[in-house]
This record gives sequence, C-alpha cells and structure tokens, in this order.
Amino acid sequence: MDWELEQAQGCAFLREQLEQNEHKISRLERALAACDDCLEADGLRRMLHTAELEREVLHDLLRWQASENALSLDALLMQRARHFEREVKRLSQGWHRGRRTPAAYWDAESQRAFVCGLLRRYHARHAGRPLYDDCAGSSRNGSARNGAARPAPARPLPNPVQFGPVHQHPWYIPGPSSSNGHQPTEEQPDRFDELTLEEIDALHQDILAALETTTSLVDHLEIIVQPEGMVLLTGYVHDDHASHDDLDADAIVQAIYAVEGVTEIVADLKTVAPDRCPICHPPEETPAAPSATTDNV
Repeated sequence: MDWELEQAQGCAFLREQLEQNEHKISRLERALAACDDCLEADGLRRMLHTAELEREVLHDLLRWQASENALSLDALLMQRARHFEREVKRLSQGWHRGRRTPAAYWDAESQRAFVCGLLRRYHARHAGRPLYDDCAGSSRNGSARNGAARPAPARPLPNPVQFGPVHQHPWYIPGPSSSNGHQPTEEQPDRFDELTLEEIDALHQDILAALETTTSLVDHLEIIVQPEGMVLLTGYVHDDHASHDDLDADAIVQAIYAVEGVTEIVADLKTVAPDRCPICHPPEETPAAPSATTDNV
C-alpha cells in the first residue's frame, strides 16, 4: 500500500475513534450532571476519567502521525501498547512489598487496554472484515437494514493481539457463553460490531424494554451502552423479595445479557433494604437556617 494512503487511512481511523470518544464523554458528563447520588456520581467520575485518558491517547497518536517521525499506525499502536505494559509492570511492583498500588497503575492499565483495543479494531478494518464496514445501513445482528446477509470475511479471522499475560479485572462479568465451554469459530467469531450512535440508542431502549417486563426497579438503575456493546450498569436493588418482580442483581444482569447486541457488562449494583433505599426514600434536604435580621423601628 502507498505510504501516503496508509497514513491518511490511519489518521481517518483515529479521527473516527476520537469522535466516538467525544460522544462517550459528553454522555457521561450529562449523566454526571443529572446524578444526585454520591456513590453513583463517584462511579461516573471514574468512568469519565477513563474516557478522558482515552482521549489523551488519541490526541497523542494523532500528533505523532502528523509529525516528521510518523510511523505506520500499526507499528505506532504496538509501540504504545508495549510502553503502557511496561508502565503497568513497573507500577505494580509494590504489590509484593506491602505497598498500596498507586492510582497511576490503574491509569496505565486503562490506557494499555484501550490501545490494544484500538490495534484490534485497526487490524479488523485493515483486513476488510465486514463487521467494521463503512456502510451506515448495517445493523448489530449481522445483516443489512434491507435484510440481506453480510458477506463472509475474505480470510480467516486472526487471533486477538495480546501483549504479555491477560489482565482480568475482578469486576468483569463474562457473558453466558464463557461458562458453557463455548469456543469462538470462524462461523461464530468471538467478535462484535462497533455500534453506530443510532444503534447505541436502540440497544439502550431494548435493554429498558427487557427490564420493564421483569422488574419494577428500572428507575433504580443507570445504564450506559458503549459502542462495542459493553453495558455499564450501576444502581440499587432491594433485598426484600416480597414483590415477585423485584429481581436481585444477578437476575438483572442475566436479563440484560439476554438482549441481542450486549457483549459484556460492567456492573456495580448495591443491595439495600427497601426502607433504606436512597431512590425510594431520598434524603430530605436540610432546611436553610433563617438569616439573622433586625427589624428597623
């Protein structure tokens, strides 16, 4: 491929990723502005911080590609992934010495995972696989809007790119296929579409519709859908099962997994007694003390 064409395609890919990132940041900012719960707001701030780190990575990649020392995007992403992997290993050395893990460790781990994800998405586009098709008429179930099936990949899907051991987070909830021995095949690859903005909104509505038929606690949940089909789930559930439609946390997660298009869930659901639920019984605002005024006679 011509060098200038490859550079232009790499920059176009980064700009598209930056546009999606800006959209995610704006959604998180709106959710945070409308949030009145301290615990939920803290989780949203952490997600917003991670999204801002991803934006910094994308801006850095674009600056590098615009410089005289520009590399192919493939090589640049591998270089940055190895850089963040070294940072993760360096910052985790205190674990075995009884020291607290610094906050910079989690930042480096988030950036490493994000860059590896960028590399996988870029490889998919570079290989011309249809799940990263530029056609705006595609849908998340693998078929076009007009019902026609997508063409098969031109060549077998490569294994995901990994750098060193896989870093599995304790709060990651694997999908149902992870527990039944499912192995990805060429016919059923372990990969998912990048959703468009319209598809993200549609998937969000599908999740709400599924929950409304199974639980009365939909207003207790905050649901954010990511472009890759990941669902960020926070909120409260009741520990009183007197009402048959008040599902516990596991049942809510499984109900969301049953929605077509959901690839994985990151959840932080807190179980509380109904009489102590901050959604059902919001704390009363403390009335302002009357101002001390002196009547003029």
